[in-house]
Amino acid sequence: RALRAGVAGLRPDSRGEDDRLAGVAAWSLAHGFATLLLSGNLAGALEGRDPEEAFRTIGALIFAPEKTTTAGGP
Repeated sequence: RALRAGVAGLRPDSRGEDDRLAGVAAWSLAHGFATLLLSGNLAGALEGRDPEEAFRTIGALIFAPEKTTTAGGP
């Protein structure tokens, strides 16, 4: 429910065209992160960061709105 609510609260340009697939992506991200965290495989990568904050940052990277370019600009 929390992931569904989180995905539903995203702007459309952040979640893509398919809410269900965005939910699956969020669920997969959460479970993959948890598995890596619990197995100790993220200890070096997190460098002492709070796992919850790290997960939020990763989620923001994955579900960030697409950047568009304008003619003549980056």
